[in-house]
Amino acid sequence: MPTITFTHSNKTVEANLEDWLYDVADAAESGIPFSCKAGACGTCATEVIEGRENLGEQTAREVRTLTSSRLDPAVYRLPCLCDVHGDVTFGAPANAKEQAASLNVQEVVVESYRPLNATVAEVRFFVETPEANLSAGMQHYNSSYTGYFNRRHSRVGHLFQVNRRIIFVTKQVLGENSNNSIPLYRI
Repeated sequence: MPTITFTHSNKTVEANLEDWLYDVADAAESGIPFSCKAGACGTCATEVIEGRENLGEQTAREVRTLTSSRLDPAVYRLPCLCDVHGDVTFGAPANAKEQAASLNVQEVVVESYRPLNATVAEVRFFVETPEANLSAGMQHYNSSYTGYFNRRHSRVGHLFQVNRRIIFVTKQVLGENSNNSIPLYRI
């Protein structure tokens, strides 16, 4: 059985071949933060110290996510996209909780707050940043909130992940004077 070592949390576990690394890390309470579990947010990016070849090939999505997070794809991997193929030793996650305390804090000005119903509100705010990093900040904010929401409501995936169907309304419904059909989105 392959051995997976998480040096950041001083934990070592055995895993079966082809196990999803998310399940292994979660069961071991490894300290790797996860959010989307689909390789889109980069929250779980973790340094690989040994056994990189035992995680399979990097996908284009993984390389794109790591690059957009300003992480070197030759050093980091996204455990949410990996399966176990042998022994692996992980270093510190790029988004470890200890590092979160050292993140820059930005002041925001709330321009408006409008409750839409008992549980949903629209908040508009203004952010000034000394660097051109607003996109990275919003990605971090959205993935952090998604992780919080998913843990609170025992869900996985993207926050607004829902099956949608498109229904086309045809001339028979709209009448003969209509030239086009109109797509209606039903949730």
